[in-house]
Amino acid sequence: MNREEALKQFKEDYVQKKRLEKILELNEYYENNKEKLALEFIESFKNICNKIEKIQIEEKKEAIGYITYSMLLTEIVEHNYVYIVEAFNKLWFLDNEECKVKYDASWAFNFLEELEVEMEAERKLYMSKITAADVEKIKLKEAKYYNCYIIELAKYALENIEELEEFNKLKREEKFQVRVGEYMDVSEIVYCEEEE
Repeated sequence: MNREEALKQFKEDYVQKKRLEKILELNEYYENNKEKLALEFIESFKNICNKIEKIQIEEKKEAIGYITYSMLLTEIVEHNYVYIVEAFNKLWFLDNEECKVKYDASWAFNFLEELEVEMEAERKLYMSKITAADVEKIKLKEAKYYNCYIIELAKYALENIEELEEFNKLKREEKFQVRVGEYMDVSEIVYCEEEE
């Protein structure tokens, strides 16, 4: 078996099966802890709102058009499972006034960490045909499945966003969105406001 065949077999026979196991474990954890996780998420949202308000009072930031929760692949490589939470005006990523906090998503990505440890042990059975770098690449591709849980949590946690005092104090654009996704890449709208 050559390297390509070994990697293909590893992904098809081992990684797919383990992915399902870990996602089922994550799903059970999510369902059993949803309320607590939602409160923690709302705290991170309040934190960014408070920071925005402070900057708006200082007249350094215009009306907000976007708040984004971004998964950072560079952080995942370093086993640091935080999302960067940023506020932007209507120019989105072209907004020059930085406003950011962090959200700890390790509750979900701990399961990815476990997967990595298990893949690392399994790869050694392939007699050097699968490297640690291969496992890292697979881990980064797998991250999208865990990000889906952050998206679901955000939708759930922000269902009653209009009731948050911290949110209501903000100057917002007529079109306002909260998005979750990969940093400067594809993201999903978890909350949207658009004036008619």
